Amino acid sequence: MIFDHIEKGPADPVFGLVREFKLDPRKDKHFLGIGVYQDEIGKKTHFTSVFAAQKIVEEQRREANYLPIKGSSEFTDTYGSLVFTENIWEEIKERTSSVQTLGGTGAIKVGFDFLNQFISNKVCYFVPTWPNHKQIINHIAMDVTTAPYLDSEKLVNFEKILDVLSHLPEKTTVLLQASCHNPTGADFSYSQLKELSELMLKKKLIPFFDLAYQGLGVSLSDDAYPIQIFVKDGHDMLVAATCSKNFGLYSQRVGALFILTQNDKQKENVSSNLEPLIRANYSNPPSFGADLVTCVLRNSQLRNKWEQELEQRRSRLANLRSQFVGELSQKSTANFDFLLRQKGMFSYLGLTETQVQELKDKFGIYLLGNSRMNFASLNKSNFEFILDAIVKVCK
Repeated sequence: MIFDHIEKGPADPVFGLVREFKLDPRKDKHFLGIGVYQDEIGKKTHFTSVFAAQKIVEEQRREANYLPIKGSSEFTDTYGSLVFTENIWEEIKERTSSVQTLGGTGAIKVGFDFLNQFISNKVCYFVPTWPNHKQIINHIAMDVTTAPYLDSEKLVNFEKILDVLSHLPEKTTVLLQASCHNPTGADFSYSQLKELSELMLKKKLIPFFDLAYQGLGVSLSDDAYPIQIFVKDGHDMLVAATCSKNFGLYSQRVGALFILTQNDKQKENVSSNLEPLIRANYSNPPSFGADLVTCVLRNSQLRNKWEQELEQRRSRLANLRSQFVGELSQKSTANFDFLLRQKGMFSYLGLTETQVQELKDKFGIYLLGNSRMNFASLNKSNFEFILDAIVKVCK
């Protein structure tokens, strides 16, 4: 028959593990892998500011007509001022091609489709990175160079990264995570970013920033500061941004792709070629989630409330990280101090695959195979149990 030769494909490293977790019959089990924020009792919570915006948007709901291929211009203009800061956005928006996308994943896919077709098929990314980066790039069949992201001390391996980038051909795209690196939590310092920017300008490399956790690391502005550095240095560049984490809109798939050019003519030419790519991928994006974000950011009361809620989440993540390392240092001879130099939802615990497997088999604790842990998965009821289990597998 037609499909007899097709064998079962590999499971997605994240959602495949989710399925395995759901099938696990044990009642006492803990999933620490997926990037969803949970509160102190382990409940997935929404932003009350976004919930309030939902009521406003539903009352003002337009007919369910198609959005333009590029999505809502109200959304991309409003969101652009958050991603780049208002002052920078006012300076660059007339030369920036902006499209609404299906989350950050859609922005990355459309961005690489564009680069592959019109600029160059060469790309460099750092290992480890978010698993879907690799899948998207491989699906497009780009020419890949990689560089190790961490050194033996679990710090950014900056010298090695500079060495790899210095040997790349012109117009190679370099994929960069703006902040709260997934899966490691380790970010470039400001001085490193400046040096990186200067090298990439000299080598005529193309920065492509993935901004997935704005506001969950240090602050809304600081988490986007790497992008600001590269804009001020005059790069032609791409930015993929998502509202999944910092607005809690996981299922709404709200994101944007920004492509910075040198002038408005280049912008129009880029935009005209993005539209056929989007049309072939998903035709046009949905409106509801984008309307929610626009409402929150344009309503001063809702925006203030949203920023307060986001800061509460950021502060809780930082406190959980500090408490986790503090108690681990008292119970284990293994050194986890490197986690304090990291930030955001995720960290790379540095456990072996054998230790990760032991956590799952013996304790019902699910991590990704690379030992990525979401700190927002820790809560009052599971904190000590998870801590003790990690201590045991590290002996």
